[in-house]
Amino acid sequence: MSTLEAPARQLTSDELIINNMGLVGSAAKRVNQTTGADYLELFQEGSIGLIKAARSFKVDMGFKFATYANRCIVNQMLDYLNKGKQSIQCISLETVPHWYERAGEYAADLSRVEVDMAAIQSMTAKQKHLISLLCSGYSQRQAAAEMGLTTGSVQRLIKKARSSYEQASGFRF
Repeated sequence: MSTLEAPARQLTSDELIINNMGLVGSAAKRVNQTTGADYLELFQEGSIGLIKAARSFKVDMGFKFATYANRCIVNQMLDYLNKGKQSIQCISLETVPHWYERAGEYAADLSRVEVDMAAIQSMTAKQKHLISLLCSGYSQRQAAAEMGLTTGSVQRLIKKARSSYEQASGFRF
């Protein structure tokens, strides 16, 4: 005697979104812990990724929705973080998580903050010059023109300067 099974009902995209919001929370928590970015911002971006995943998922893809959705969620968060990095000139210390635990002496109004001068000295002259231009209000494009570089070269130089400072000081942004 065989039992007849009813075919599994396909969930709508709204049901997939509602049922998988926990994925967004866990992904936002993981990304927050590794990058220090704001959890609520990451959750919001991850929700957009979940919506995109629910709208584009096809059952015949050969894997479960949660696997597909998790990748879409994390990709959306990383895209958000990468877009933010491109527009940073000199970030406020308020955006650096727990900066006050790692900084030297600082004034209450943040008009003066002690930095690790040994770490600054570990940078090349070109990196120091670029950082001083950016901190004095130049955009990346303006700094590139001032230094006779391309904007791509400036972005790579910023990345190297940041890496040099982080290595020398032990302070991760």
